[in-house]
Amino acid sequence: MSIRYREEGINISTMSLGAEADINLMVDVAVEGGGSSHFMSNWAVMEQTFGSELDRLIFKAARNLQMELALSYGVRLNQTWGYSNRISRNSIHYSIGSIHNGDYETIVER
Repeated sequence: MSIRYREEGINISTMSLGAEADINLMVDVAVEGGGSSHFMSNWAVMEQTFGSELDRLIFKAARNLQMELALSYGVRLNQTWGYSNRISRNSIHYSIGSIHNGDYETIVER
């Protein structure tokens, strides 16, 4: 279900509380859902996590971002990592589902 929701533009994040939580399941759901996973061992950690996670979810900075990296004449790209991409002549085209407030994204070019 996480993959299906992610394909519909809905990211899923998980939060686990206490030592008996199934951490592996929560991480798997978050990874497949394009979100993040948090483990909270006590009240203070839960309060901090809920505050930062909710702030991040409320403020979406960009959705369905299309980015083009145009290479200068004579520059050759060997590889790129970070996001699905399409290379055409001297440009690399990236598609990024969403970027939230406070996120940063990394793309490596070589």
